[in-house]
Amino acid sequence: MSGLINFWIPSKGEESIVKTIESIQKQTYSNCKTTIGTDSEEGHESISNILKQIKPKNTIHYKFPEKVTKGRPELLTSSAIYSLNYDYWQPIGCGDWFEEDHAEEVIRTYNNGADWVFTLRQIWNKDGSFICKDIFESIGFHPVWNSRDYYFVDGQSFCIPKAMAYRLGHTFCMSRELNQRTDKFVFDYFAKFYPKFKCTKKYTLNFKLDRGSKEELDFAIQWYKAGEEHMKKKFPKGDYPWLN
Repeated sequence: MSGLINFWIPSKGEESIVKTIESIQKQTYSNCKTTIGTDSEEGHESISNILKQIKPKNTIHYKFPEKVTKGRPELLTSSAIYSLNYDYWQPIGCGDWFEEDHAEEVIRTYNNGADWVFTLRQIWNKDGSFICKDIFESIGFHPVWNSRDYYFVDGQSFCIPKAMAYRLGHTFCMSRELNQRTDKFVFDYFAKFYPKFKCTKKYTLNFKLDRGSKEELDFAIQWYKAGEEHMKKKFPKGDYPWLN
């Protein structure tokens, strides 16, 4: 199985998007394209200038004519899902990046039979220092470390096929209208309607912790470290269920 992977990046015009785009340009799987969505004049101008400077291949800048995000990209995401050409849909946030074999690992996992695929993530601090591998939250087949039944996959660690995206693309908008945590809301719908999902078992998503106040970021790091310690004690041999 092969096909065109569309890497979707909703943006306000952040300079950090350069690292994200460059990681997509370096993918060992060649059938990829990047679509960047902005919905403000400031965002349009900033991204246009960035693209002129770095000149990435197979990259589209999708300029939405009205500002609808208000800090959250769900409406842009749902709209873009039904407006673009692709075989697989892969979201990614500004400042986050993929390992070079990410897309290749996704396609390899699809070829082993799956409704949809997710990858594992590594977490980095705002200053660029490494925090930890995520063995406690975005793991899909095991509850989040401090719960019994809260299953979760990060909203930019999944890659889904077009038919599934068309069927469930509205869930992003629904999460916002219902004031739900988007990643969890979307994952629950994905798992309900497409239960045959697989993990690449590779840590090819790099998530940079740089969204929120200093207090929020400090709390997140403490929570991540507590989760890491808990799961290492629970699985001292490193025999994590999502890797088996």
